[in-house]
Amino acid sequence: SFSLIIGLIGITIGKAVDPKEIDNREILFVGENRQEYFSLYKSSLHFTVYGPDTVKIYARKAIPSRDHEMKSFGYSLVFNEEDTIQTQFKKRLYSKITSAEHKRHGYSSAGIYFLPIPFGKHEIELLPLSKYSRAVLVRMIINPLKRDKGRGKFVLPESETPLFYINFGEKKVRYLQL
Repeated sequence: SFSLIIGLIGITIGKAVDPKEIDNREILFVGENRQEYFSLYKSSLHFTVYGPDTVKIYARKAIPSRDHEMKSFGYSLVFNEEDTIQTQFKKRLYSKITSAEHKRHGYSSAGIYFLPIPFGKHEIELLPLSKYSRAVLVRMIINPLKRDKGRGKFVLPESETPLFYINFGEKKVRYLQL
């Protein structure tokens, strides 16, 4: 006989997604953390993602370190060459971000955009808002879809099939024997 185990085990930790244009990389230090961002300037960045998942896109703008005014920036997002979304953020210099490549600049607080990804393979293209736009640094993180908050969903059978339980430490997981 076969046993079918239903349940979710694992930790949902986001994973950075690199674009095809990997040469546009810039390393930022956010507090003590080293993070890879990619420059969106004069040309687009292309990403391939698989769903169902949720994509979180962080965008930051380089700002001269003595400038404390709000700065506007953004990008266009094209999903599967069909749907286009314009993002626009207005952020200030965030003092805890540095870059070894641009010592006289600081970076804005992150403008964050969430995009739910349906099942299957999808292409995402990020474009500057216009040909005159200044550089925006972007970082894409993909997270497993959190629709059930990690608990899983148990499907009860229509028949009188008995339920069995497995103990994992202090957790009890239900399963069906087929």
